[in-house]
Amino acid sequence: LHARLRYFDPQHGRPGLPPDVGALVDRLTADEVRVTLVNLHQTEPRSMLVVGGAYGEHQFASVSLNRQTYPFNEQQLAVQLPPGSGGTLTLRMKRYQNAVRFE
Repeated sequence: LHARLRYFDPQHGRPGLPPDVGALVDRLTADEVRVTLVNLHQTEPRSMLVVGGAYGEHQFASVSLNRQTYPFNEQQLAVQLPPGSGGTLTLRMKRYQNAVRFE
């Protein structure tokens, strides 16, 4: 399975997006993904993990949010979405840098 991103719902301990969360990938290049994440629930926050690749094989190099770029050298990114909010992340990555993880 080849994928750029995988989502994980830590609250329910399962793969995929948490309830009431939407994700839209609108840009994909050789080393970058742009994804918009939205929490549709109006009163409850949502937590999630964004993993580089289907099995953590990609390494994130930087994360951009609100026109600010932050260096980030990890396989996964923890995201907290307040109620009724969303944002667009631009994730630069080094593909196939890590051994496959089957967690």
